[in-house]
This record gives sequence, structure tokens and C-alpha cells, in this order.
Amino acid sequence: MKKVINYILGILLTAGMSSCGTDWLDLTPEYSVATSEALSTEEGLQTALNGAYRQLGEHWFYGDRIVMYPELKGEDIQCVSTSSRGYPYYSFTQTSGDQEILETWKSGYQLIHYVNNIIKAIDTDFNTSDSNIAEIRSEALALRALAVFQMTNMYGNAYTISSSSPGIPLISVDESIDYKPARSTVAECYTQVINDLKDALPALPTSKTNGYINKWAAEGILSRVYLYMGEYANALTYAKDIIDNSPYLLSTNEAYATMWGSSFPDESIFEIYYDDAENVGSDCLQGIYNWDGYAGMVLTDEYLDLLNKDEDDVRHCFAQTGDNSIYTVEGTDTTHYAAWLTKYPGDGTVYAPSNVQYNNFYLLRLSEIYLTAAECDFRENGTSGDALSYMNAIVNRANPLKMLSESDLNVDRILEERKRELVGEGICGLYDILRTRGASGTISHSGDRHIPTLNYKTVNCSDDRVTAPIPSEEIVNNGNIKQNPGYSN
Repeated sequence: MKKVINYILGILLTAGMSSCGTDWLDLTPEYSVATSEALSTEEGLQTALNGAYRQLGEHWFYGDRIVMYPELKGEDIQCVSTSSRGYPYYSFTQTSGDQEILETWKSGYQLIHYVNNIIKAIDTDFNTSDSNIAEIRSEALALRALAVFQMTNMYGNAYTISSSSPGIPLISVDESIDYKPARSTVAECYTQVINDLKDALPALPTSKTNGYINKWAAEGILSRVYLYMGEYANALTYAKDIIDNSPYLLSTNEAYATMWGSSFPDESIFEIYYDDAENVGSDCLQGIYNWDGYAGMVLTDEYLDLLNKDEDDVRHCFAQTGDNSIYTVEGTDTTHYAAWLTKYPGDGTVYAPSNVQYNNFYLLRLSEIYLTAAECDFRENGTSGDALSYMNAIVNRANPLKMLSESDLNVDRILEERKRELVGEGICGLYDILRTRGASGTISHSGDRHIPTLNYKTVNCSDDRVTAPIPSEEIVNNGNIKQNPGYSN
């Protein structure tokens, strides 16, 4: 199916499909009418799907907050000041009434509603033996899986800590205006994510589909899901298939710095498309990360110390001190320079970002897949498998003069490499901490450039503050939704 990366028509359609009602599902009678009219043709289905992709990248979701949450609650990224965007995440002080908590919830469910209506229309009125129709349905399933996965991780406990605890409400395609479901368990949410992705795989293309989900993107998400579950054999199976059979290639050492800011480089399996006409605007993840924007988040000293173990590591390219002015991280020694993350330099470079809101967001890169394969292969096979080869593909790319030996390889070393490579992408951060340290582990936001006035400088991984509260507005509108422990309604 020929596709064009232009989401504007999709935006118009989905805007017509949403409303400002007070029901927790945010539905009105007009919603179903607009849906039935819009989704009666293949062209209408594709337009709606384009709108769903744009919703995925909107402000409050992948446009910023869904990525900021695990990064600021982890140990590699911190806020510059108490007024920085995302500060409640970083300080573990979010409340059920926070706008950020509500808007991310609403954005995720808007996406789920859009794709549910696409799936329902196809299942009711179309023949899925048509490859184009089947592909649209599969992409919608994959988008739903991604939304449920991200929201479960934010509003529920980590799977490896408490899979039986509440996750989010799972919404079927047969939702009605007065439908008020309770929260499913984290395990049930993960089961739907896996089922949707596996259901999607057969009809997804194996060729590159820039800006759209193909087979390799769905397998990459599956690999991440299984990694978070601690099911290493399954995660390895999908990672190996991508490495061995997909058309994607790791960037070279020489091209690494210029990869950032380019659209659809060789190792980008799935990315959210932005340009000068379609972007989140100034309040975007890219702008919050560096000085050419809101300048609210910086790399921690812990991350910089890790990177500085090798002065020739190519990844120094995206840790920049900006315009060489002294940026004071609130409450710290003013002689410190802030180290900005410039993975998203817009139409500039990592050394001189410009118009950063135009930068695509790399949601899934081949680098992650190699590191997942390295960790899972090592956990399954020790040094007798291919873990060292997968690991050295990333280590040697970062510094061509460096290679690890079998004696260097262990889980901690692999996790260090994940931090170096994937910082700021919403993949590691909090989620790697929770899945590897477990309920008895801790998260530290103390010392170095961390804001010294934080009330919670060290937090247990099982602490209630690690999980986001359910928005109070949703609890008011649906009495079947119960609040997370430690939060008021």
C-alpha cells in the first residue's frame, strides 16, 4: 500500500471524532455518527489511521510526557529547577489533580478510541482478505498495543514487581457512552498488548515503511514488552529475527553524530514524523531537553561519569554544554555547566541545535534491539551464545578501538551500555531500574547536580510514588476505577 507521510487530514478527522464531554470515555452521540461516515471507505480508514499516528506523537504523549516520565524518575536525566516541566515526576510529588497526569491519560485513551473504531469498522464492514485493509487493521492493533503498554507502565506497577496489581481499564471495540470499566491487572494489560501485536504481525509489511509500523517495528515492541516482563527467551527470539532478517542497519561510527536530526536513518525502525508544518510546537520533548527551547532537563552527573569512562566514545556528541554560558542547576555550585541532551537537534546539529521541534522522535532503533539481544542471550546462555557479538556491535561502533572480551561481559555491563546508548528515549530510565532492581531496590536523586531541596532523594522501587496516580477527574466520572495506593482522589 502506498502511503504518504502527511497526517493533517487525519488530524481533521480525529478532531471531529473527539469531544469535550465529561464522561470518562469522553464520548458524545456525534462521535459515533462521525465515525460511521468517515470509516466507510478504504480512503477514510487510511485517513483515520494517519490521525491515530499523529495522536501517538501529540503533546502529553510521545510528544513529551510519556517519554519524560520514565527519564525523570530514573537516574540519567534531571530537572534544572523546581519550575521545570516534569518536575513533579523528578521530585516524586505528582498528585491525582495534576494536569500532566490527566492529559497523558486522556491522550492515551483518545488514541485507543480512534484505533478501536478503525478496527470495529473493518471487522463489521470490510473484507480482511484485501491486503490493504488487513494492513490498516494490523497497524491499528499495533498502535493500540503501544498505547496500552505505555499507559500500563506509567499508571501501574512494573510487571516484574507486581503483575497482579491494577493496571489500566482495557477498552474493547464495543465501548458505549455509559461504559465504565474497572482497571484490569498489569498482567491482563500485558496480555492484551502481546495478543494485539501477534495478531498484527501476519499482515504487516516487511519492507521499510517510514513513519508507519511494519513487521519489524511490531516485533521490536514485542521484544521490549517481553524484556520488561523478564521473559528473556521470547524477547531474544524477536530481537534476533530483526537483527538477522530486517532491512535495518546500525549507523556507523562516522555517521553517528549526523544521524541525530535526520529523518529515517538506516537504524530507525519506527519514528514519529514531525516537520515545520506538523509538530508539537515549542513545548516539545526536544525543546525541553536542550538550551534551544525550554531548557528544563539535563544529563545527571551519574550519566556523565559513565560516559566519561571513555573519552573517545562517540556518544559524547549528544552531551553538550550549550552556548558555553553557565547554567545554574538550582541550588548547586554555579561553576557547573549544564550538560544538555542534543539527540534531537532539529534542522541544526547535535553541536548547534535549531528549530528542534521539527526533529522526528526515534521510538524504536536497531541499537536497542542489539542491546536487548545481548542481555537476553547472556541471561539465557551466558558467554556460550551470541551475547558478546551483539554487545560488541554497539561498543565497537561507539569506539572502533574498543572491544569487550568474554571476561568483560555481565548483566551490569550490558545495562551500563543501555544507559549510554538509549538515554533520553523513554526506554531505560525508570523501567530498567524497576525490572532489574526489583521491589527491594532504590532510586537515587541525591548528590552532584541534583536539586538539594528534594523531599525524596532516595525512593524504594516499591514506593507508591514510583507509579503515577489515576487522574482524579476519571475517578469522579467512573466510580469503578480505584486510585493507586498513596494518593488521594
